[in-house]
Amino acid sequence: PVAVAVGEGSVWVAHALGKTIWRVDPVTLEKTTEVSLRDAPTAIALGFGRLWVTSSAGGAVTAIDAATNGLVATIPLALEPRGIAAGPDTVWVACGGDALVRIDPDARSASEPTELPGPAEGVAVSGGDVWVTVQQ
Repeated sequence: PVAVAVGEGSVWVAHALGKTIWRVDPVTLEKTTEVSLRDAPTAIALGFGRLWVTSSAGGAVTAIDAATNGLVATIPLALEPRGIAAGPDTVWVACGGDALVRIDPDARSASEPTELPGPAEGVAVSGGDVWVTVQQ
């Protein structure tokens, strides 16, 4: 496992080797669903009724509907996605190419990258603030 997120009544676990997402019941700790991905996941976040999955190898973010476990969209990015976080109105993606990208969850589209002073790894959202770790 490479990442975990909690919400929508489940624990979500990203497995890079199997290129899968497991949905786990938090009470019984049993896997209830397994979603197959085209590429290995690197990070996950919950927001807007979806699980957002980055894939560095695939250069994309995939959205999985939390109600149906179905793939909703794959959003290609020009830069290698690493960390991901869902804010109040946007999904934020930290990219290894010295940038932060904003995804509109309704339009399922990515913004032009915002340049950062170094390769981004992690991202978190608190209120109206976006925090990004940057390698120096």
